[in-house]
Amino acid sequence: PVVSVTLTTFESVKYFVYGEVKNPGRFTLEGGNMTVLKAISAAGGITPDGLYGKVKLRRKQKGGHEYKEINLDLKNTTESNMNCDMLIEDEDVVVVERSKDFFVYGEVARPGKYTLEDNMTVLRAISIAGGFAKYGSPDRVKILRAVPGKVGYENIKVDMKSAVKGEVGKDIRLESDDIVIVLEGIL
Repeated sequence: PVVSVTLTTFESVKYFVYGEVKNPGRFTLEGGNMTVLKAISAAGGITPDGLYGKVKLRRKQKGGHEYKEINLDLKNTTESNMNCDMLIEDEDVVVVERSKDFFVYGEVARPGKYTLEDNMTVLRAISIAGGFAKYGSPDRVKILRAVPGKVGYENIKVDMKSAVKGEVGKDIRLESDDIVIVLEGIL
């Protein structure tokens, strides 16, 4: 009998998933239809601290060592509307970022921590927190904002009456880690 052994090597296509996923790491592409959403699923899904929807895809440029960064918004992607999802290629890196938060405290229906969305303003923040509680005063709303490089907060008074009327610049846009405080009105 003649025994013949043939060793063949094939270059497997690999991709990486990092950031706020349950099992970050390197994965092997099996089949040709792996998408960013499926890659996140293969990595165990997004952690509670992950920013759902906004994902970065870093793709290695042909013939070089540089990566092009592609921002994807997967928030409204469904089976029938996969135009925001992309197919994974060799050496792609999928990054799920940590969500940015803000806080609403004081005389609102549901004080607590909330995810900072695009164009989040004080008026929207108070609305998301259930609106003013019984003793909450539109005249006594402020934002505490961390001062970069310093200890402490900047105290920003909010003119809620003008913001509700739609006056330009009165409905202040929130930043990450802002604290919106609604105080009691004077009885």
